[in-house]
Amino acid sequence: MRYRVLGPLEVTGPDGRPLDVGGAKPRALLALLLAEAGRVVPVERIVTALWDDDPPPTVTGTLQAYVSHLRRVLEPERGPRQAARVLLTRAPGYLVQVDAADLDSLRFAALVEDGDRALDAGDPARALAVLDRALELWRGDPLPELGEGPGAAERMRLAELHVHARERRGEALLGVGRADAAIGELQPLVAEHPLRERLWARLVTALYAADRQADALDALRRCTTLLRDELGIDPGPELRELERAVLRQDLGLARRAPRPVVAPPSAAAPLTMPDDATLVGRDGELSRLREVAERAATGRAGVVVLGGEAGIGKTRLAEAVAAMSRSAGWAVAEGRCADDGGAPPLWPWTQVLDQLGQDPVTAADGDTAGDADAARFRLFQDLRARLVAATADRPLLVVLEDLQGADATSVQLLGLLARHLPKVPLLVLVTVRTAGEELTPAVADGLARLSREAAVTTLPLTGLPPGDVGRLLAAQGGDAALAPAVHDRTAGNPFFVLELTRWLRGAEGLHRTPVPPSVAEVLRGRLARLPAGARPVLELAAVAGREVTLDLLGAAGETAETALGALDAAVAAGLLVAGTAPWSWRFCHALVQEVLADDLPALRRAQLHARLAAALERRAPAGRADDALVERLAHHAVAAAPVAGPEPGLRWSTAAAAVARARLADDEAAAHTRRALRLVDPAAPGAARTRHDLLTALGNDLLRSGQRTEAREVVAEAIAVARELGDRRCLLESAAVWGSPTLENWRPHGVVDPEMVALLEDLLEHRDEMGGWGASTADDAERDRLTARLLGTLGVELAFSEDLQRGVRYAERAVALARGAGDPELLGRVLNNYALAVWGRPDAAERRLAATDEALALAGRGLPRRTEFYARLHRAAIRLHLTDRAGYEADLEAGRRLASALSGPEVRPHVLWQQAGAAWLAGDAARAEELTTEAHELHRRVTPHARHAYAAQVFALRRADGRLPEAVDLLVSTGDEGNPLLQLMAVLAAAESGDLAEARRLRARWGRTVIRDWASDVAVLLRAETALHLGDEAEVTVATVQLLPFRGRQAVLGTTAFSLGAYDELLGRIAERTGDTVAARDWWTGAREQGRRVGAPQQVALAEAHLARVPAETAHRPPRRRPAPRSA
Repeated sequence: MRYRVLGPLEVTGPDGRPLDVGGAKPRALLALLLAEAGRVVPVERIVTALWDDDPPPTVTGTLQAYVSHLRRVLEPERGPRQAARVLLTRAPGYLVQVDAADLDSLRFAALVEDGDRALDAGDPARALAVLDRALELWRGDPLPELGEGPGAAERMRLAELHVHARERRGEALLGVGRADAAIGELQPLVAEHPLRERLWARLVTALYAADRQADALDALRRCTTLLRDELGIDPGPELRELERAVLRQDLGLARRAPRPVVAPPSAAAPLTMPDDATLVGRDGELSRLREVAERAATGRAGVVVLGGEAGIGKTRLAEAVAAMSRSAGWAVAEGRCADDGGAPPLWPWTQVLDQLGQDPVTAADGDTAGDADAARFRLFQDLRARLVAATADRPLLVVLEDLQGADATSVQLLGLLARHLPKVPLLVLVTVRTAGEELTPAVADGLARLSREAAVTTLPLTGLPPGDVGRLLAAQGGDAALAPAVHDRTAGNPFFVLELTRWLRGAEGLHRTPVPPSVAEVLRGRLARLPAGARPVLELAAVAGREVTLDLLGAAGETAETALGALDAAVAAGLLVAGTAPWSWRFCHALVQEVLADDLPALRRAQLHARLAAALERRAPAGRADDALVERLAHHAVAAAPVAGPEPGLRWSTAAAAVARARLADDEAAAHTRRALRLVDPAAPGAARTRHDLLTALGNDLLRSGQRTEAREVVAEAIAVARELGDRRCLLESAAVWGSPTLENWRPHGVVDPEMVALLEDLLEHRDEMGGWGASTADDAERDRLTARLLGTLGVELAFSEDLQRGVRYAERAVALARGAGDPELLGRVLNNYALAVWGRPDAAERRLAATDEALALAGRGLPRRTEFYARLHRAAIRLHLTDRAGYEADLEAGRRLASALSGPEVRPHVLWQQAGAAWLAGDAARAEELTTEAHELHRRVTPHARHAYAAQVFALRRADGRLPEAVDLLVSTGDEGNPLLQLMAVLAAAESGDLAEARRLRARWGRTVIRDWASDVAVLLRAETALHLGDEAEVTVATVQLLPFRGRQAVLGTTAFSLGAYDELLGRIAERTGDTVAARDWWTGAREQGRRVGAPQQVALAEAHLARVPAETAHRPPRRRPAPRSA
């Protein structure tokens, strides 16, 4: 076998004939393995290279299938039980074993090296011959299959080697006296790489050797001008010396071939490994971190995530990298996430920017009242710009410690930064406790997203082996002979080892002291040896948080003398270290703080929280506090409720929720509001109204953060409380929460809630009787806005009403009101309501297209990004239905781009559903199935209805590959859940599988439901298909009439944009059944053209198969029936 990667991948067999390696993914896999020929490529790297941040859920099986396919191609003679000899499995991945003579990139490198040796040895003729052989192997950009992913480094290396070979060939031409030919070689190189001084030097030398002294000087002047204009620098020593040689007509210049040795330009100080005896067992991680840092220093920014359990050495390793970077002249800024619940949002980034001498990033005025996703993205852009500015003079290392304690907004900004890294010398180093910690959903999702980014390096830290534990013990003055026992108890956790060593050092009879069973016992033993009175101070400090100040302890009731004595003793015992601020102390590890706090009885813990809350409240004059103080007060006041009562916790949690909303931290706002709700005293005056207001606020928080299922329950409870109050204004406020932009009706199919409809209509009828409205224009405008929201919500609530126009009329009134309000957010919302209300009505596609067009015309003019996202997905499906392929693809791509800046668990599944539909349309059934499965896995965590979309797409997939019987059970079970579309699919699946009795039984069991939602257009096609199979002629006749309005269109499964094909294809089969094969061919010809128009090869192939089966020469019209003769 011969392999060629210096250009598009080619594999030829022993007979010299090219082999078909397969599709894009197998080709990329083989290219990646050949780029690392002879070396193991880890599975993780392969997955990143092939799927970037979108690996399918079945990625392991898919990868194994690709490997099996390649083995069959590369070793066709290998038997089924014989071991592979080319593509080998080697932990933790795969490698390709090839001879250097069989891989052009290896032959190329060897020939270039041989040419270098010949030229350096003074044999330019041989060098020229060898380099010519090398360059003959070059066919274009190397390894194009790998793109800019993990194989980019090898592509760059080969490209640089190619430039080097061409340069050396120019020198060889000079050496054999062919100066004119050398100029022809070197001029294109200079044009391609105009900032490389060495190439200019070679060209100048060649020009001078060719008796073109004036051209040589002109080339020098052009190079000087270019360097000054582009880089603001003068030429280096080699070019300056060369210019002097040309001007003095140095005779030796004409014979110069090899490069002169010049002093290298001054460079930034190299990164050197730290010399620290206590940092043992981390050489591999340090080496990897140095490689990433050196790459970042060249402008290839990166992110490194250090993960592991508490005490595993993440912080110690981060400190070593920070020290290494500082010694090399880097700027270093560190931020620590506050995992004690008392810090405001964006706290880690605030610390980083403060150390860089910059103000914290904040939301612009008005951002928090509008589109949270867009505002959050502006925060990221602001942060990114500040970090870029900080790299102007030197590389920058940003260290973010304890990401597990970060707020959701900080994590989201980190994720956006990793995805949109600037090309500057920047390295972000993150530490996170990933073991033994219940991560918040925001952090867990953020880590998952980071792991899929190509620029992110994840280094999981594990325990030290026994040998390194012994070295660590020895470095601390301990007994290395205890290493096996210590390792057994600590699993090599460095912090546990160090803490254990310190504890043993203070004990008597060290050789007789057993190793404590856990670090908690070690810490409790050290705490027990503190002076009397020290522990209560440390308990107060532990409840206060990871870091505490002397003035806070004093305000909470500890005298300065008592506090200082306890703090000094704790520092001496290694439990505390100096804090970041003057007169502050910090627990050396979170575990110390946790042991102290967890050992407290519940009542005493609440009492300490109450003392701290009272101390902090005294810092808030007249009840006003800054954002950071409000967060801390809420934390302590909630925990102090058992002793201080619920009122302070309720008050400060409500204030903290408002602070979080102002910082676009909707998840945190919801968490604070939930705590406030738990503290409402039912017996307190106005408790019901307070509860209603909190529930309404929580509903909004949940909707803004994408948690729609919980929001639905919360809003229902708010409405129930408002009814108990008998307050119509409260009812209006809570009922108007729901109805925000979405993709589909939130009600199950066919369900109309008469109580909700009655409530909304009653509120509309009596809205002028509600209290609180004034006579001002502003009050009228606010009433109109709320009325429009109620009307839009009514439109969607009545989507399944027997009266087809009732809900539509409400939605039309909502749109009319919103158009006059001058509020793009409101207009986008009610246009979304209208698009849902008209689904299943006559001319629905045209009406919905007009609504989405109007909404998207507001993009960039106040329309929230989430509303735009939904409108894009809606319009993409409509455009595909109308066979507008260009418009469909444009909306699909725009929606994908929008999704990268949106939060919420439902965003990515919606994109994946549509991407599956696009893959299916293009004929890539395997990719469509991968995406369908992944979309379902993600979406089912958000809504149980995800199973319905999955079943519908599985129906289409199994129908295409001839495995429809496998889908029947899934379709029947989802049909039993009440989905009428899936009932139709189940009936048709049974019929097409040959079980007509089962098909009839299922149809009788479920009856016939009129479908009026996203599935209504497809239902017409499915009914006609079923009638054909069951021989129901009357149903076929009715279905034909219903199908005709859809001629020339695609049957599309709602917003998933999954096409079941052209209606014309089915109309052709119906015409064939009636005997009119002329009409059938007309329909199939139209279906073929439609398939070409939308780029669906399988639709084209199906239509052509019909046309081939019924040739034009045999087509005929059915005979006309003669009327019966009249009797005389």
